[in-house]
Formats: sequence, structure tokens, C-alpha cells
Amino acid sequence: MIVIRYKNTGVIYALILVAAIFLSSLAGCSTIPPSVLEREPSSLLEAAPQLYMRFSGISLRDIARGFDKEELGALAAALGEGGGANAAAQPSQAAKATPSTTMDTTMLEGFLARTKTFGAGMRGIGTAAPAMEAIFVGDFPVVSVRLALALDGNWRRTDEGGYRSTKHPLFIRAPQPGLIHASSTQASTASLESGEKGLPQSTSPASIEAYPSSFASLARSDIFIVANDPSIFFAGSLPLEASSIPIGSIVITGRRLYDYPLSTQQATQSLSMDTPPVPEPRYLLDIHIQMKDETTAKAYKPVVRFIWTAAIGKFFGGNLNANASPLGLEKDVYVVRNIETDAAALRTMIRSSLTRK
Repeated sequence: MIVIRYKNTGVIYALILVAAIFLSSLAGCSTIPPSVLEREPSSLLEAAPQLYMRFSGISLRDIARGFDKEELGALAAALGEGGGANAAAQPSQAAKATPSTTMDTTMLEGFLARTKTFGAGMRGIGTAAPAMEAIFVGDFPVVSVRLALALDGNWRRTDEGGYRSTKHPLFIRAPQPGLIHASSTQASTASLESGEKGLPQSTSPASIEAYPSSFASLARSDIFIVANDPSIFFAGSLPLEASSIPIGSIVITGRRLYDYPLSTQQATQSLSMDTPPVPEPRYLLDIHIQMKDETTAKAYKPVVRFIWTAAIGKFFGGNLNANASPLGLEKDVYVVRNIETDAAALRTMIRSSLTRK
């Protein structure tokens, strides 16, 4: 009995030690270099996106709290249908990671709580082979990320030093301090050739542009959404082909109304639907419709007005009034400013743009 007691005590001490190591690895942002925390997620993308979304940490939490497990599972299925772009080449991998109808939000909540900046790039939207990348920048020590993934049980270590989900077509690149890079496709050989095996490229290929350079000054807004392929937003809303309209990009920027009541509670509220609801935080949005040039912008003014009226109801679910703010022309960009809305309308827009067929 004495021997057994000491053995059990040793096990308890070992568990306490592991817990202590785990908790110490979750120390504050002092463990992450400030230069990393200022990284722009777009600099880590591996492919040019049709749709790029960048959110501040608090805005990401505002929007994410309204998605339940079923909706997250549906979005995962929509963005990784059939295993994503790699499914045709590697059917066995796709079979191992078939999207389920629900998604466990436990680990996601942990990621959200520690995120300073989030960026995601989507491509192949509305096709049989959609793909996505998501980059979390924040308080993510490598040791804590590896421990969390190892203890979760739904992830398997890959030869490249990253992780593969056993439930969804989702891959996490080899963790770096302050960075979590997830993708619906496996890492390509090219992304590993520039450095030590198991480490991803530190920057995107030079040819990748997540958004037009003319909008760089707006990229650090609380909300920054860029449709490099405008048909994502208005396909199906118009009686003509989207490709025939000379629109370069549609850019949505937003700033949170930080004096909104219960903002602190809202920002930290769990994703659990059992949590008592609190008022949705509100945002002021500016929408920019970039045309080919100023001459084209003037010539297509009636068409752009029609696009704006037809599309706004679709991707905001009827929550915005197209006539509430005037559509103005600033050189080659049509702009609608100071549209007040809430996080629920933003979720509607994300659902409609990502799940269109």
C-alpha cells in the first residue's frame, strides 16, 4: 500500500508538473516579439485570394460568437468540400478528413481569445474545389500550441512539422511564435524549399497581392474585407455577366463603436449558445467600389447604382437600406460612407459570400 501510495503521488506530481509547464507556456504577450504581433496576415498567404478578410481581435470575437457549431461545420464543409483543392490529387487524405456537420469550438475559442489580428484568404468560391487560408496573429507560444493540439486528440502531426485535422479538411502549418497558419490544403513542396524542413515561408511569394495597393492605408481597420473577384458579392443579382462590368475590387472597411454598451462583456463572451445574449456591438462601414479608371467610373454610374441596390439586400440580409447613405464618386472609386450596422449583419454577409453556389 505504501508503494502504491508513493507511485500515485509520483503520478500526481508529474501531472502537476505538466500542468505547470502548460500554464507557464500560456504566459502573456511578452513571450512573443513585438515585431511578430505587428505582422500583417496577408504577408503569410500562400496563394492569391478571391476574397480577403482581415479583422482586429475584438471584431473577430464579435462576429464569431454568433456562429454555432452547426454553422461552423457548414462553413468548413463549404470551404473544404471534398477535401479542398487537394482532394482530386490525394483522395485518401480527403477520405480521412471528411467535413462533419458540426465543429467543436473549444480550441477555436482559445485561439479567438488570444488573437490580436486575423486574416483569411479564400479562393475557388462557388466551385467544386474551394480553398482557404486563415492566419491568427497573437499570443501563441509554440510550446502551448503544440501541447494544445497534441492533447486535443483531433489532430495528427504531419511530416512537415504541422498538424492535420482528423475531422475536417484542415491543416495547420508548423507553428511559429505568435502565428497560427491554417489551410484547407496541405503545404506545397515549394513552400518548404526556402528554409529548414518543417518551417513555412516567412512571407508570401512576391506575386501575391491580397488587396489593391491603393487601399493599403485602410488595411488596419477593425474590419477590412476585399473582394478581388466582385462577382462573389453580386453574382446572381444582375441580368448580365459579372465579368462584363469593369469593376476592379469591392472593399469594405469598418470601425467598431467602442462606446457601445457592454462592449467588454461582448468581447469576452463565449461561443456557447447557452450564454445569456447581450446586445450586438455596432459598426460604421464604408464601402468602396473600385472601377477600371475615372472615365469608366463616370460612364457606368447607372450600372454601379443598380449593382449597389441589388447586391446590398443579398449580402446583408435586408438589414441595410441602400438609400440611407449616398453613393459618391471619388476619382475612380464609388464610396458609401458611415453605414451603421451590427455584428449580426456582418455574419450574414460572410455566410452569403462564402456559401454561394
